[in-house]
Amino acid sequence: MVFSPVFCLGQGNASWIYGFDDRVEFLDYDGRFFYASSRNRVSALDWNGIAVWSHVFPDFISSMRHFGGGLIVATGDGGVYVFDHQGGIRFFAEVPAVVVYQQGLDATEDGVLLGASNGNTFFYGWDGGLSWSFKSPGYVLAVRDWSEGVLVVSDENIYLLDGSGNIVVERVLDGFIRSFDVEDDHLVLVNNRGVVYFYDSRLNLAWSKSVGGVVGVVDLNFPHVSLGDREGGMTLLGFGGELVFRKNHSDSIVATGLSKTGVMAGDRNGVLRIYDLDGVLKKSMKVDGTPLGVVLTNTTLACSTSSGRVYSFKVPYTSSFDVKVFAVGFVFFVIISFLILLKAW
Repeated sequence: MVFSPVFCLGQGNASWIYGFDDRVEFLDYDGRFFYASSRNRVSALDWNGIAVWSHVFPDFISSMRHFGGGLIVATGDGGVYVFDHQGGIRFFAEVPAVVVYQQGLDATEDGVLLGASNGNTFFYGWDGGLSWSFKSPGYVLAVRDWSEGVLVVSDENIYLLDGSGNIVVERVLDGFIRSFDVEDDHLVLVNNRGVVYFYDSRLNLAWSKSVGGVVGVVDLNFPHVSLGDREGGMTLLGFGGELVFRKNHSDSIVATGLSKTGVMAGDRNGVLRIYDLDGVLKKSMKVDGTPLGVVLTNTTLACSTSSGRVYSFKVPYTSSFDVKVFAVGFVFFVIISFLILLKAW
């Protein structure tokens, strides 16, 4: 474990820093732990940056994602592990392919969903047996247990499957997917032409919008979508795809995070900027290395980097809407108090 100070351009320093020996490829958060992985090691960190448990695998970690009951980890030798919150192994299977995308993992009450690099989607029961598989063209970028069935996102098409792996809905995409995100029953895709597509749980296209540029990162926190592009732009879209604001930076945006109250843009040189949902810059920080993984909540920003560190920052900010609501409430309180005093007098 390595702790070191971090120079901040804005308010305050990092709350804590946790260090690995190599780049921290994956970072995730489930409301209880920050899960960080480097090479063949994963650690569950608490809110103070202390490792509650760690595990070392026989091969490198190719993908990692939390779910309601713990953490799913895929490794380069085809191993898939499911951990509970205490770090115990609940499930293990050897898959005839490698899961390479963080969104290519999910778990349900009945088992584990896996989307592999050879185009196969596998569903394993908790007993370790293969229940069904589905073949799609290209890489599988994401799988998700949805209210309407099983979502499969490949780099060419998107599918909604039933509980047995049969196609219910298929959508052929225009171009190939450059970036995407999945949240609850919503899916956002950005193709190689800079067009954003937003789908509902039945894979009906709710809206699309051309933003141009080479969009490399996207985050979805309904109803907002944040986009970061190679030209240094960070764009926030609202409900229906309308433009909320766009910020231009001097370096490529390689990481973005979105919460209910703010949005973060991280550039390739390690500068992290937090804006409220009105586009007002609230905080700017500098980390060592290039941001690789980001978790943004209403109170905390966690970032993993190519330097092998995980940083945690406090993000105390409010939007102008919050300030207006507070001001109106305060004025109302003063008026009521004055009337009560006047009546008593």
